[in-house]
Amino acid sequence: MILVVTAGFSEPGAILELGDPSSSKTWVYLCGLTETINSEQEIENRQGLDQLGKKLNIRFLALHPFERCERAGNKLCWIHYTDEQTLETYDKILSAVSHEDICGFIGFSNGGFFLNSLAQMRELYHPIISIGAAGSFNSTSTPNTITLIVGKLEVIYESAHTFFNKAKGSSLSVSLIEHEGDHIVPFNSLEKLMKEK
Repeated sequence: MILVVTAGFSEPGAILELGDPSSSKTWVYLCGLTETINSEQEIENRQGLDQLGKKLNIRFLALHPFERCERAGNKLCWIHYTDEQTLETYDKILSAVSHEDICGFIGFSNGGFFLNSLAQMRELYHPIISIGAAGSFNSTSTPNTITLIVGKLEVIYESAHTFFNKAKGSSLSVSLIEHEGDHIVPFNSLEKLMKEK
C-alpha cells in the first residue's frame, strides 16, 4: 500500500509518492544520511523531485529508511557495510515496492553509496542514478548501468572519479556528470538526464 503524504512522513518503510501519480514511469528515490526523514535538505530534495516528476511525467517513490547506522552517528541510512547487509537492505526495498513496476533507482549521498555497492553484487535490471556518492569498486560481473552525478565542490569529488575510472572495462556501464555545486541534488542536471531515460 502506498502511503501518500503531502507534508512529510515518519514511519520506517513508508513510501511517499511524488511527481505525476498517473505516470507509468516509476522511479525509487533513496535519501542520504539524515537525523530525520523530514530534514530541511530531504524536504527540499522531495519537493524538487515532485516538481520534476510533474514536469516530465514521472512518478517518484521516496522510501523512508528502515534502519539507523551506528557508524554514521545513528542517522537514518541504507545499511551496506557488508555484502549481507547490502542484500538484506535491498530485499526490504523490493518488499516495500513489490507491487510496483519500477523503471529505475535514484540514490542521493548514502542512498547513492548503497546503490553503487549493490550494483556490483546483483543485476538490478533498471538504471541507477547515484548523486553525490562513490564507494569502493570491486571486480564484478553484473551488467548494471550507473550514472554518477557529482559536484566539483564535494568532498567525494575525487572518489567519484576514482570509481568511474576503475569501472572502465568492467561489466558495469558507468557514466559521470559533473556540476559546479556542492553536496546537493542538482535538479538541472537531473532533469537533462531524465529526459533521456
